[in-house]
Amino acid sequence: MVTADIAENNLIELLKEFEIFERNKISLEIKLAAIAMYLLSSSYRRIALLLNVGKSTVHYWVEKFKDS
Repeated sequence: MVTADIAENNLIELLKEFEIFERNKISLEIKLAAIAMYLLSSSYRRIALLLNVGKSTVHYWVEKFKDS
């Protein structure tokens, strides 16, 4: 869908503009997906398993996003 693409691109640009994350070894798209999954009531552990990252990493992303 075109609307979803536009919304996603705006969120990615917003994340880049506010410089929420210091390092970008993992793409902002993956970080945004993890945050969205968490907001849809998934657990850190499930998200970490799906994205092949550590659960503390997912927790860090969500907290950094929440703080900003």
